Amino acid sequence: MTTVTRCTATPPAWAHVGYAMPQWVRDGDPVEEAHVYLDRPQAAVGVWCCRPGVLAIDAYPFDEFCVVLEGHCELTAVGMPTERFGVGDAFIIHRGFEGTWSMPEGLRKFYVEMRV
Repeated sequence: MTTVTRCTATPPAWAHVGYAMPQWVRDGDPVEEAHVYLDRPQAAVGVWCCRPGVLAIDAYPFDEFCVVLEGHCELTAVGMPTERFGVGDAFIIHRGFEGTWSMPEGLRKFYVEMRV
C-alpha cells in the first residue's frame, strides 16, 4: 500500500534538537528544533528551525535541498561571495561545504537530506 504524508510548515509537534553540531557554533544561540516527516538511511525530509546564530562548518555531512519558510540565511563558502536566501528561496548546500552559515533573525525551512 502506498501512502501520502502532508508536510506542513507548522507541524503539530517539534523535537528539541539542541545543537546538532555544537563544534560549529561561532556566535549567538542557534538552538535547533525539527519535525521529521521521513527518516530513512538514504534520506530525510522535514521542517527545521533555528534561533539566530552563526555556524562555521568544516565539512557538511550530506547534500541538502532547502526551501526557506521564515527568516533568512547567508551562506559563505570559503573563497566565495556570500549568498543570501529569504522566504520562498530554494537552494542546495553540497556535501563537503566549508564556510559559514549565518541566521541573523532565525530560520525555518523545509529540508531534504540526501545521505548517500
